[in-house]
Amino acid sequence: MSAPLYIKVKDADNVAIAVHDIPRGTEIMPGVVTREDIPQAHKIALTDIPKGGEVVRYGVVLGYAKAPIPVGAWINEHMLDLPQSPGLDDMPYGTSIVPMEELPDPPRRTWMGYRNKTAPQAPATCWALSPPSSAPPVWSTWRWSASSGSCCPSTPMWTAWWQ
Repeated sequence: MSAPLYIKVKDADNVAIAVHDIPRGTEIMPGVVTREDIPQAHKIALTDIPKGGEVVRYGVVLGYAKAPIPVGAWINEHMLDLPQSPGLDDMPYGTSIVPMEELPDPPRRTWMGYRNKTAPQAPATCWALSPPSSAPPVWSTWRWSASSGSCCPSTPMWTAWWQ
């Protein structure tokens, strides 16, 4: 059995995701032949999608076709009109907030790295938002050293972040 060429999660999906680069002219399933080279992790139309038609991946509408998209075509974000994002107050996970004292205790509060062949434990990378009192917040990475048991700052991933 050969390796799969695509991933389709839900029956309602009208696109699939390329597992790796797929050359033009490849039949990925009966009736679906790629019309152009499809880059790894990009979408492939599994059906003809009319102008204004929904593009559905993982059972979720990603957007609406700006122009007709034929079966087997590579779909990218420039081909879609994106739906309006919901407001933060309308998101379901933000409406059922549990007070801290009602949350269960985590089974473990720390992570000691992971074992590998070259060292007893690999360093853990931790993210910290460290806002000085007189400056905007700065994102930094910190590395925990398993050998010394201490943290030391490393090169900031973002120099600064503020509105």
